[in-house]
Amino acid sequence: DICMTRSLHVSDNVQVNARLAPQECAHPDIPYICRALWDRGERVPSHLFPRMLERFEIDELEDYIMWAPKLAPKIPTEFEKFILKNDYSDLGGLLAMQGIIQDQPLKKKPDKDAVPQIEEVELGDSSDSNKS
Repeated sequence: DICMTRSLHVSDNVQVNARLAPQECAHPDIPYICRALWDRGERVPSHLFPRMLERFEIDELEDYIMWAPKLAPKIPTEFEKFILKNDYSDLGGLLAMQGIIQDQPLKKKPDKDAVPQIEEVELGDSSDSNKS
């Protein structure tokens, strides 16, 4: 009912108010029931406050019991979310050894306490280089 009045699409960013489902019908992978949705950039609409505090209606619990098992497999795991980031820097060496990403030459980490060495270079007179 909440979502039907909105034009939601996959990857839309929204804010959600959710409450724990009653223990007797809670799905192990989705223990919360959505009570209200609103756009990410907006404040919580005042007309949603009462709904957030109301008891669950029987039809809401029936919908939850019907839909939670069907939706649970569609929720990405933490590993799937990590892989979708395309940022493998945390696993670099491991993924390179397995041939998943291209390996790169090893680079020595700079010493934290090391002072950078400045090489002195003597500059000659530019007029000297034109003679010859």
